[in-house]
Amino acid sequence: MQFSVIGNANQCVLAQMTVGDEVCADAANLILLSDGITIEQSSNTAAEPAMRTPVLDAPVALTHFRCSSGVGVATFAAPYSGQSRQLEVHGGTWMCARDSFLFCTSGVKATIGMAHSVAGGYFRDSGYVVYRLAGHGDAFIHCGGDTIEYNLEPGQRVTVDAGCVAAYQDTVQAAAESLDVMTSGSGASVSLFLITLTGPGKIYLASLPLSRVR
Repeated sequence: MQFSVIGNANQCVLAQMTVGDEVCADAANLILLSDGITIEQSSNTAAEPAMRTPVLDAPVALTHFRCSSGVGVATFAAPYSGQSRQLEVHGGTWMCARDSFLFCTSGVKATIGMAHSVAGGYFRDSGYVVYRLAGHGDAFIHCGGDTIEYNLEPGQRVTVDAGCVAAYQDTVQAAAESLDVMTSGSGASVSLFLITLTGPGKIYLASLPLSRVR
């Protein structure tokens, strides 16, 4: 299977497949399918019930796109501007924010790796959810705006807006917290949902995630 990242500020990812190849994605991210690609909905439709925080370790309900004849193409993109990055999942494990996930190859298993209920803000309806991507294969993520990459040293940590976290290796420890702070000017109180990431490991952050677009 071959992958191509297309575009600049509004990137999408093209997967070129031959017979037997398969990728798994959120169907909402689909842009284009060529002849020879069949669609099969996952039987696990209860993994992410609407308006509820998903259950930890539950499999993620994804749509399967399989090449059944000749050579086929499937293209995926997020519904907002940004950049795509490839995660190599070959025995290691990556954690990926639900909003950032584009698709993975069939050798990668996606489960719920973190799930937090959030009282206010963008994540209040269905909670803050991070997928665990394990197995052998490749996955693609979308980082809204520009992509910020860090290689954290052992013990090195950063605290970021949870919405800006796109992905990180599972060697990175993640801790979530909510804070109520006063905004300048209006004096109104806003709720911040923050994630502290402690190395070692690589992390991808998004400068303009979906949580800041809506």
